[in-house]
Amino acid sequence: MSRQEKTSNAENELQFYIRHVRWFVNFFAEPSLVGEKLDIICSTLGEKIEQALIEDSAVDKLKPDVIVGWNHIAEMNLEKMTWLGVLKIQTDLGHAQIDIKDIQNVSIRLSKVLMENFSDLNQLGRIMFDIDSPLYVVLSTDKTDPKVETWDAPTILRYKKALGPYLGLYSGQWPDYSDELYNRRIENNLSNRTTELHFYARNSAFIYIEGEGYERFWNYVEEVMDPPLVRARGVIFVMLKLQELIQRFLQELPDLRMQDI
Repeated sequence: MSRQEKTSNAENELQFYIRHVRWFVNFFAEPSLVGEKLDIICSTLGEKIEQALIEDSAVDKLKPDVIVGWNHIAEMNLEKMTWLGVLKIQTDLGHAQIDIKDIQNVSIRLSKVLMENFSDLNQLGRIMFDIDSPLYVVLSTDKTDPKVETWDAPTILRYKKALGPYLGLYSGQWPDYSDELYNRRIENNLSNRTTELHFYARNSAFIYIEGEGYERFWNYVEEVMDPPLVRARGVIFVMLKLQELIQRFLQELPDLRMQDI
C-alpha cells in the first residue's frame, strides 16, 4: 500500500461517537391547547414513539430514550391557530459508535411514526403539525477516535470524507463522492473556536464540542443556537401554509368578468 493510500485510509477512519440526536417538528396550535393539554399530547406521543422504535429491530439496537417536549416560537395569525411552536424529540446515545445509515433509518422510521399520529391530531382542527417537511435532525458529539486537538481549516479539509456523511443527513451517502462535493459540505463551519464544529444544513445540523465543554455549554446550545434553527424552519412552515390559504382563497373567488369589475 502506498503512503498516499495509507494517509487516505487514516483520514476516513476518524470516528465520531454520537452523544445526542435531536429531531425538531414545527406546529400550529390554538392558544387554548398551550400548557397542560400540550404536555399531555407530548407525553402520549413520547410513549407511542418509544414503543414503535422498540418494535423496529433496525432501531432497537440504538436503545433510544426518547424525550418529547415543546417550545413557544411566536404568535401568528393563521385562521384560528395563532400559536407557532416546535416539538423536540431527543435521545441520548451515550457516545454510540453507530453508522450514519442507522441514524438515517431512525429518522425515516420516526418520521413515519410521527406522521401517523400527527395526521390524527391534525384532523381535530386544533393543532397542525408540519408533516410535509423532513424532520430537522441535529447530531451532536464530544468524542472522536483518534482525538483531534485542533479543528482548524487544514484539519477540517483533511478529515472531509469522515465529516461529509454527518453534514448532509438526507442527501444519501456514496463511497465515490467527488472531492468537489466533500469540499462543499465542509464549507461554512460557523464556530469561531478550534475546539468546536458547527455545521448547519437545510435539513440537518452537526455539532462537535470538545470534552468538558460539551456539558458546560450544552445549555447555550439549546437556548442560543437552537432557536434560530427552529425559527427558520417555522418561517418555511408558515409560508407553506400561507400559500395554501391563498390558493384556497383564489379558488373560492367568483369567476369575475372584466365588465363586472
